Amino acid sequence: MSEDTIPERAAVAGLEPRALPAPGGERVRTALAVAGFGILAASAGVEVLRIGSPGLGPPQLALAMAGFGLLLARDWLQAPGAERTADLARYLTIAAELAVLTLVFTAWQLEGPGLYEKLAPIVFVGFLVHHALPAEWRPTGFLLLSLIAAGVILGPAPAVLLVAVGAVLIGLCHLPVRFGVRVALVAGAGGLLALARAGLLPWELPAVVWPVLASMFMFRLVVYLYDLRHGNAPPRLSQRLSYFFMLPNPLFPLFPVVDASTYHRRYYDAAPFAVYQRGVEWMLRGTLHLIAYRVIYQRLTISPTEVADTGTLVQYLVTTFGLYLRVSGQFHLIAGMLHLFGHRLPETHRLYFLASSFTDLWRRINIYWKDFIQKIFFYPVYFRVRKHGETAGLVVATVLAFVATWALHSYQWFWFLGRPLLTGPDMLFWAMLAGLVLVNSLIERKHGRMRKLDERSFSAGQMVSLGLRSAGTFLLMCVLWAMWNSASLAEWASLFRAVEWGSGRTYVLLGAIAGLAAAAAVVGRYLAAAGLRLGGSEAPHGFARRAGFAGAGMVLVLLAVQPAVTSRFPLEQQVVLRDLRQGDLSPRDAELLKRGYYENLMAVSQLNSRLWEVYTQRPKDWQFIAQTPAGRLTNDFLDKELVPGAAIVWHGAAFRVNRWGMRDRDYERTRPSAVRRIVVLGASYVVGSGVGDGKNFESLLEDRLNGDAPAGGPRYEFLNFAVPGYTVVQQLALLDRKVLDFEPDAMWFVAHPDESLDIVNHLVKMVRAGVAMPYPELDEVLRRAEVTPDLSEAEATRRLQPFHQELLAWVYRQMVARCRERGIRPVWIYLPATRTVQPEAMRETVLPAAREAGFALVDLSDIYDGFRYEDITIAVYDSHPNEQGHQNIADRLYRQVRARPELVTGLDERRP
Repeated sequence: MSEDTIPERAAVAGLEPRALPAPGGERVRTALAVAGFGILAASAGVEVLRIGSPGLGPPQLALAMAGFGLLLARDWLQAPGAERTADLARYLTIAAELAVLTLVFTAWQLEGPGLYEKLAPIVFVGFLVHHALPAEWRPTGFLLLSLIAAGVILGPAPAVLLVAVGAVLIGLCHLPVRFGVRVALVAGAGGLLALARAGLLPWELPAVVWPVLASMFMFRLVVYLYDLRHGNAPPRLSQRLSYFFMLPNPLFPLFPVVDASTYHRRYYDAAPFAVYQRGVEWMLRGTLHLIAYRVIYQRLTISPTEVADTGTLVQYLVTTFGLYLRVSGQFHLIAGMLHLFGHRLPETHRLYFLASSFTDLWRRINIYWKDFIQKIFFYPVYFRVRKHGETAGLVVATVLAFVATWALHSYQWFWFLGRPLLTGPDMLFWAMLAGLVLVNSLIERKHGRMRKLDERSFSAGQMVSLGLRSAGTFLLMCVLWAMWNSASLAEWASLFRAVEWGSGRTYVLLGAIAGLAAAAAVVGRYLAAAGLRLGGSEAPHGFARRAGFAGAGMVLVLLAVQPAVTSRFPLEQQVVLRDLRQGDLSPRDAELLKRGYYENLMAVSQLNSRLWEVYTQRPKDWQFIAQTPAGRLTNDFLDKELVPGAAIVWHGAAFRVNRWGMRDRDYERTRPSAVRRIVVLGASYVVGSGVGDGKNFESLLEDRLNGDAPAGGPRYEFLNFAVPGYTVVQQLALLDRKVLDFEPDAMWFVAHPDESLDIVNHLVKMVRAGVAMPYPELDEVLRRAEVTPDLSEAEATRRLQPFHQELLAWVYRQMVARCRERGIRPVWIYLPATRTVQPEAMRETVLPAAREAGFALVDLSDIYDGFRYEDITIAVYDSHPNEQGHQNIADRLYRQVRARPELVTGLDERRP
């Protein structure tokens, strides 16, 4: 393919340089172009330099519009008169749609600040510049924009490292040696990088670089070398480089496997404004997928331990598969953005929930991956083995294709998290999926592919048949997907013990689900056949209609979260919309993140989970406390404790333990006279994970109260007995063993929203470890729940979960009773987690129990209102409050103490 291919294609697409109306206006047009490009660059610089509001705020928008206006004036002078009005109208329409869509990203806080504060403004401004460039400059312009985006999203230093390593890998592909030698060199370089990723070499790339580098090169290098071998690689250097460093990739490590020859061959191979419009529509479709994903993820998903009957089992199965919407949503965003720069790539997903068989599902879900596997593995093997028979070729090639899929999935996981994914559920999932696809393929080979409703005419019998087959495929895929997401095969199998096989309600429910799925398949396929899907047509005469539909959809999505609209909704719906906008971890993933923080768990099995993104950013040395010299396991009910006298740097901050095993000053055991002593119980929020000594809120509060104390008045001592990972039932045991000996006036217990569920998790852990219970009441509950050491964790948790509120109420009553016996004032402080979905509902599960037990209540449920998550937490991968967060908590507690001085005094008034 010659170097003039792109200009020739540009001419076919209507992008050829146009004749100028008069040569005398050249200087004016040049000046307008220079000024327009300069102002657009300045608008991008506003975001890079963090001037003004984040995202597409007024400064960025004003500058972008000014530069855009100058370029429009240049185009108006340059274009022939007959084309001016139509081209200008389309250009303005695409720009307006993209601007509204960028505002939608910001309003919904979609996919985090990386999208709506960084990438979206770059794409918006970059598109305006890109279309205004001469056709022959556009590939280079896209490459430069992609490199700029990498620097903005990752940071300058990581971006330079990324480009340097990538340039070496691409360079190895083009060395003037035999092709086999080049492949060996690339494999050797990859092996060295793998050793570095595994921590076996003394040098390592920054954590933020690994997933992006892997996403850009682990599969694309394979495709690129294949196309080089067959002469199909992009001919121009700018396109070769942009194929690897393409624009959205730094933000989306989970990236579709774009084919190199398709990337080049379909560059501006249709009318440009039709390509742009389809890109905007696909971005809107991806936005809708991501919003639907949030609804499922935050409001509908449940943990395996919450599966108690047939209804909750169906909910778990369907919502778990529904989480795949995030992958299809991201892939639509990615493909849509590439359309804005002329790359008219094919669909990445097509109605995959409505597949009528497993071969149909394989063709519809993650289409780029299917094409990659077929190109590199299936077809080469099939054509080699086919000489022994068509069936033999199909069987061997299909099996190899799925073996490669399983192995490459584990390989992908290694690059993202530094360890391969080798689990029983993962291997069995791919084996079963391979068997189902193979059986369907053999049936299709014998009887031909079954007719689909993508065609215009179909009978009622075909509609019913297709609907039922689609329902069956969907339900079976939900079952398999749940297995893939299970920690073990035993956990997955235990889910189905909840099915009430003898109940007619079960069969009615399953029949209703199948009927709804079948109806959805028929309706969805019919609408697809009628051409009503967004982006389904690229006909130029349909531009206005398509833009109208897409624009109306964007406006509706934008209005859905505007205060002027949401304020008219009931309060409960306003809370739901607020949670959806925040897009935080679901309660289930937040719990897994917390448990992983305390226990070094890695309970993430799928790359479309929000949780794996957190793990990919967590440094390797981010250890839980018992892995450090400052903590140790006790092998009893407390499980762990701080080591007296230890001094380390933990999570980036100085961490010192006093002689009593507290992270605090070194107090005397006996309370001095004229001192009001308050013991504080809690977990990592209280101990101050990630902040330095004296920077946690109890230390700040103690210093402030003592600084304000009048001469001769009592001083205050706040003794921090918190231990990372302690649950409320461990706090009760600690109260009995150690805390009461320090003669406190008041006991402050700092509670979190999921206190009762934490009790269940700890008791299950202790039972399975064979640890004796310290209280007979706990043994009685375990006996009633029929929890024994031989049960799996999931099954034991499921059996004990119905007792969680009873256990919490009992523990609270015991705490209050211990305190009142000694004249100690029991104070219960509600401190929400910084990452909590549905915080009001979760608060209401613990507050009534505290009130009924007799605690004095302090409610800090609104402590984080008005603050952005990233401004009050340590890092994306660690949701504990930073110094600013602890200062806010200390300030609020100070005001509470001043307004309610009894919070720091004993119940016995005779005590000083």
